[in-house]
Amino acid sequence: MWQGVRKVGHNTKAAVSSLAFFLVFLLPSIGSSATVAIFGVSTVQNAEGTVLADGVLVQVGTFVTVTGSGDQAVATAQTDDTIRGYFTADVATTRSNLLANFSVFGSFAFNSTTFFDTGETIELNYDTTPGAQATFGGQDVYLMIFNNAVAGQATQVGLFRGTTDAPKFFPSDNSQFTDIEFSRGFISPFFGTSSASPSPDGSFQLGALNRAYGITNDPLTATATRNNAFSYAITANNGPTSYSATGLPTGLSVSATTGVISGTPTAAAGNYSITIRATGASGTVSAILTLTVQNPAGGVPSITSSTAAQTATAGVVFPSYTITGSDSPTSYGASGLPTGLIVDTNTGVISGTATQTGTFTVTITATNGSGSGSSQFNLTVAAPTLSFSNKAFTLQTADTTAAPTPTTGFVPTSYTLQSGTVPAGLTLDAGTGRISGTPTQTAAATLTIRGTGAGVTADGTITVTVNTALATINSASTFSATKATSLAAGPGNYQITTATSASVVAPTSFVIVSGSLAPGLTLNTSTGVISGTPNADGVFTVGLAANNSAAQGGGNGPTFNLTITVEVAAPAIDSSLVAFAGTYTPFIYVLTAANSPISYSVENRPAWVSSVTTFTDSGVIKTQISGQPTAAGRHELTVSAFNMGRMVAGVSPTQRDTETLVITVYDSKPSASSVGITPPGTGRVGVPFSAYLTGAARNVNDPVYFNATGLPTGLTFGSAAARQQGLITGTPTKGGIYPVKVYMQNAKGYTTTTLTITILP
Repeated sequence: MWQGVRKVGHNTKAAVSSLAFFLVFLLPSIGSSATVAIFGVSTVQNAEGTVLADGVLVQVGTFVTVTGSGDQAVATAQTDDTIRGYFTADVATTRSNLLANFSVFGSFAFNSTTFFDTGETIELNYDTTPGAQATFGGQDVYLMIFNNAVAGQATQVGLFRGTTDAPKFFPSDNSQFTDIEFSRGFISPFFGTSSASPSPDGSFQLGALNRAYGITNDPLTATATRNNAFSYAITANNGPTSYSATGLPTGLSVSATTGVISGTPTAAAGNYSITIRATGASGTVSAILTLTVQNPAGGVPSITSSTAAQTATAGVVFPSYTITGSDSPTSYGASGLPTGLIVDTNTGVISGTATQTGTFTVTITATNGSGSGSSQFNLTVAAPTLSFSNKAFTLQTADTTAAPTPTTGFVPTSYTLQSGTVPAGLTLDAGTGRISGTPTQTAAATLTIRGTGAGVTADGTITVTVNTALATINSASTFSATKATSLAAGPGNYQITTATSASVVAPTSFVIVSGSLAPGLTLNTSTGVISGTPNADGVFTVGLAANNSAAQGGGNGPTFNLTITVEVAAPAIDSSLVAFAGTYTPFIYVLTAANSPISYSVENRPAWVSSVTTFTDSGVIKTQISGQPTAAGRHELTVSAFNMGRMVAGVSPTQRDTETLVITVYDSKPSASSVGITPPGTGRVGVPFSAYLTGAARNVNDPVYFNATGLPTGLTFGSAAARQQGLITGTPTKGGIYPVKVYMQNAKGYTTTTLTITILP
């Protein structure tokens, strides 16, 4: 029917490569022919994307079914489904179907440098029988390209359709011919692919003959379980661009982009006929998928995970909780969770970082195809904490605090001051929470610091003190005292002193930080004076410190060790070492000593001393010397007192005091002439009076004692020593002439005499 097909050279018409539509030229009859020109194509590639080699077979034609013959012949375009059916068999059959059903207008060998140039044409010569060319009228023109010069050996093919804008008929009288020219915008792939670019220029790509055209799923059956995740992918060849499905059971949906049917079916068990579709540039193909929905095995799940109370900390990653259930749950749920926690519906794991605090009732569920089981537990979310180490700064000294310690897992990213005032010279680092700097004045501040991270806050308190440098004691480190002797009467009280500097103020108190003072001694904490009377001997070490807390908010300075040595005083004989006796008169003398004597000795005793006896009187050891002298004389006795000294290395040394006791023995009483007594003189009222009865002071060793009666008012012997000396003192209060009776006494006895004292008004 179609005869004399040939490839001709360049068309003499003007170039039309810029056209985006078919150009149809109806020209005066110049012969019985028509041409098809295709232009505006960049490349033609095989299925692997490689530009076709020169020489492969290219055919131009159409798909028609001709019924009748001659004038009765009728050409009917084949449907798309019919044409697609040619691609659904094996390679050889597909190739045979195409060659048998494709009406070829013309063929030529591919040349990559000129293919689809505007000058390349296929000339259509037709039968001269009137009406014969009606078989071309209104039919689509196809371009079929093989990957081999011999169609019977091709493994890939591209079928591209050019769509005309109106039916084109060859006139039966052959008076005209029709030229059809395709631009890029009017060619679409039927088998194979093309560039998606909207530009008139593009590329075409072949498809493999062993890829049947349409949906390729095999088999077209699937099984799903109620309330269980399900997935099924629609597959199709030759570049489908979208997918669809109808008749899906409840819970399933299809992705128009990927063709994946997925979801969790909740519809009743049974068989469902689903129409699946794939749509591409050449249209839409469909198939029937039979989906069987079945019930899951087992019964309704029950919760098997712990329902004991759970705890978490806001801002800290939750350690996770996993929901578990019986009868193979296929999904899980949790409601009532604090903000920041989520549940994985596939695994049942509750995780995240809570940002709310409080106690939450969490309802957990486990679900399978038979239903859902639920339970509850309480979740308490505590606020995170911040811990600070209190810090003391030294005035004018650069320093910093440690960073705050947050609850493990809580990571603050910023810090702010909530209350209190940072001491002058110090600042709060908003990034680390440290307080640092060089303080310029003493202070004691309590600060509340807030740390914030991931939308959660925690507050902590720190006390910052700024002190002067702590006071250092620099007084003597050793001190000696005597037992039973007050420090004031002995070496003097001990005064604690401190070193001074520009950053140190005088301490406000002194404290004992270790050891103790010697018993009987006390520390005045305000003045630093140690005073008192030690009542125990030994060596005592006491740790002292100067404290400036009251004035500077500080504390104790360095410990200063003071060693106090308390010695035992040697005995000291304190009884008079002068004694008087009378012949044939009993004599008694008591020898005493201070500082806890334990014994005495008496040497060089005269023969008339008949007894030396040691006794205790009111806790004090004393010794009595007694006897009766028979002759006047003077005796010198050696007397000693003993005690025990301070123990050293486990040994207490013996200490001794030795003196000379003088005893004078008289054989007669004193007389006025023997003492040289003289009138004491004259005084005046209101004027201090002082006079010796003997006219002058007597020797203290003279064994004469005086007494008197009738002394003027206001005059007296002021003391025992004055009686021994005969010294009258005082201030007279009344004038007159006073006869005074004077008594003179020694160890033998006494005598009297009378004197006159005149007191003038």
